[in-house]
Amino acid sequence: MEIYLAEHTPGGIGDYGTVPLGPPVTAGSSGQFTASLPVSPGQWIIATATDGDGNTSEFGPSVRVGAGAVVCGNVHLLPGWNHVAYFGSQPLLLGDAFPSAANPAVTAIYEAIDGSSGYRRWLAATPAGRTLPALEPGREYWFLATAPVTLEGGFSVSFPVPASLQAGWNDVVYIGGSADPRDAFASLGDRLLQVAKWDAARQRWLRYGDGRGPAWALELQQVEACSVYQLLLSEPATLVPLQP
Repeated sequence: MEIYLAEHTPGGIGDYGTVPLGPPVTAGSSGQFTASLPVSPGQWIIATATDGDGNTSEFGPSVRVGAGAVVCGNVHLLPGWNHVAYFGSQPLLLGDAFPSAANPAVTAIYEAIDGSSGYRRWLAATPAGRTLPALEPGREYWFLATAPVTLEGGFSVSFPVPASLQAGWNDVVYIGGSADPRDAFASLGDRLLQVAKWDAARQRWLRYGDGRGPAWALELQQVEACSVYQLLLSEPATLVPLQP
């Protein structure tokens, strides 16, 4: 295996090697190998393989160098609707007030049922119709707040967290390395039709994808670790975020 620094474009189509990153390394019988490389987080690398007869492959898929960990911390809600994840250390049972009886700033919480138009919900005003009993760590929700409030919590992981998605719209929290949408969602291929992110400050959607929205909507330039997105898929698929 010979590893190079890659000339990378978002999405990885046409990536190629530019600078060799040391001498070739030999893979084991399983195809795995280790190498110490002079690279920095955010750079991309790519490799060729040469067999025992001296035949060398074309460049394989490029890979982004990660920083080693992603940290998801406190979540800050703004007045109005917020589309965010809950990062507490354990499930949180929902009572009659949230986040507490002394500071009941959240009046409604909704959890989308992926692939459908349905929701599970918690309403502060009435116990009737409550179908969302608890918040789960690492899950994404809609919070309706009457005042700014902080959801305390946080965790750190050294690996990307895959998400199984259904055909149609899906709410998903992206736990992986921050990147251009074409790289962050590359594992979905052409099954991904559109990406949407809620802007709580302006109470509107930002969109990326098929271009059917108005010009102001095509503003999503970076997929951020620990943020929540809506993804429209043509068929079921698994999102594999980039290595953090």
